[in-house]
Amino acid sequence: MLDIPSLAPDDPSGALVDQVMAVAHLPPTANVVVIGHHTLPIVLALMHRGCACVRSLRPDVASPDGEAADLAWIVDVANENELCEALQAAHRRTGAKGRVIITDRLVVRPADTPHPAR
Repeated sequence: MLDIPSLAPDDPSGALVDQVMAVAHLPPTANVVVIGHHTLPIVLALMHRGCACVRSLRPDVASPDGEAADLAWIVDVANENELCEALQAAHRRTGAKGRVIITDRLVVRPADTPHPAR
């Protein structure tokens, strides 16, 4: 059994996960792929809520697998090229029946701008 640290009640990632799962009309056990940079808080919050199959992908790195997902969630990309790559990866993962969500945590930064610390 994987020991997942409990999240604080005021954890913004946990609240965001609850909102997205409700909007997507998916059970907590859905297969989810989180695409972007700085995905660990979201991945941990999903696992804490029962997602047994959750994985993180970076938009600028080739994926080692092609497993289908019920939800592809784009959370943080660096530029328009990464957004395009993330959307393509999301659509490949979700097919015709899955959902793709881009949250307001999405940050499209000008080229050569470092990622903010989170």
